[in-house]
Amino acid sequence: MEAFLGALYLDKGYESVKDFILTHVYSHLDEILKTNEVKECKTLFQEFTQARFGITPEYKILEESGLDHEKIFISGVYL
Repeated sequence: MEAFLGALYLDKGYESVKDFILTHVYSHLDEILKTNEVKECKTLFQEFTQARFGITPEYKILEESGLDHEKIFISGVYL
């Protein structure tokens, strides 16, 4: 979501981002918070592996490249 909003901002500007958030996020905020649908994929994966296998995944940065403001990471997930 952050990347999408950043791209929208760079392409269309602040008002477009504001309009998008008010229309598609803020208008559903009560529902999202009530149903607890704010979990990220990493959180969902961790909960699944803990429930299914009884272990917590371990995350490691395997490779890092690029400029400080344009980092590229290759990560590993280990069970």
